Amino acid sequence: MGKSSFIDFIVDYYPEKESLEDLSQKILIHLFYNRHKANKPTVICVAGDSGEGKSWTVLTIVWILLRHVGIAFKDYVNDVIIYTPMEYRGKVDKLLHAKELKKIFVAVFDEARELIKAKRWQSLLNQVIADVNAMSRKIKPLVFFVVTQSIMDIDKATRHTVTYYAECYRPQGQRVRFDLRRIYKDTRDIENPKLKTRRIYGYVRIHKEGKKPKYEFFMPTSFRFKSPPKEITDIYEPANFEAKSKIIRQKLDLMLNELDKDFKDTFSKVDSMVDWYVSHPDQLSLFVKRARGKVTITKDFKKMHELTDTEGKEFKKRLLEKLQERGLADVEAKSTG
Repeated sequence: MGKSSFIDFIVDYYPEKESLEDLSQKILIHLFYNRHKANKPTVICVAGDSGEGKSWTVLTIVWILLRHVGIAFKDYVNDVIIYTPMEYRGKVDKLLHAKELKKIFVAVFDEARELIKAKRWQSLLNQVIADVNAMSRKIKPLVFFVVTQSIMDIDKATRHTVTYYAECYRPQGQRVRFDLRRIYKDTRDIENPKLKTRRIYGYVRIHKEGKKPKYEFFMPTSFRFKSPPKEITDIYEPANFEAKSKIIRQKLDLMLNELDKDFKDTFSKVDSMVDWYVSHPDQLSLFVKRARGKVTITKDFKKMHELTDTEGKEFKKRLLEKLQERGLADVEAKSTG
């Protein structure tokens, strides 16, 4: 395999004191933090369908990385997370230059694919990755997580500069699985180099009391972690909702204004909103929660869209009907407010 043939990690493991989750954390710290220490920019593309746990998994990994160097992630959540495209320039510039963020080496570009047109999203991701690779080499190396639905959202040329590719998927009733792979170029045909991935592998140095350390070859198939600490999600969730809902609200207002001009007597505000949200299912997760077969709409939604009580009830009713038609809900929605 040429350049791809090297060991990704060597970590120590004390099975009498540590769990397999501890081992997983040590491996990721070795992979990501050690590149930072070596002044190498690191871009990790995290892909997966909506609702598979991409964002929460990345939050957990960032928490692990920052805890490793004694930094409380809860104090920097809104500095590290880039919720929308409009925040990108300002937040990255601050991460690279602000004295108070000098020790922060992690950034997350959180999924916002449904907020802008597909072509613009692809162009933005390409620019983000190019910027991180260029700026962090000159100023400070960043471990940068790009969260999106598919690596195909990034063009072929830019994919060659991505360090790791990960997929998140959540089997029913189980923890999210984080399947991590190393990206490399197969240059055996130098006129037609190919981009490939391979599994992460290395050695675990196992320490048992009274025995010499033993090296074992280890190739993890996937990593599994608990949810991020509540102190982190309590900051992330409302900030993510507020940042993305502003854009959604603006887009809906523009659409409704156009509809009022062209089809004043044909479309209602509620009908248009329902159609828009059903056609953008990724945004449902901002205000629709599913648990134990129940669909719950958050109390902030009506306030966000300035709906009357009547409009709010009608929206809930029609949204559920549309969801049922598409097989996305099979029981009545319960409102929290």
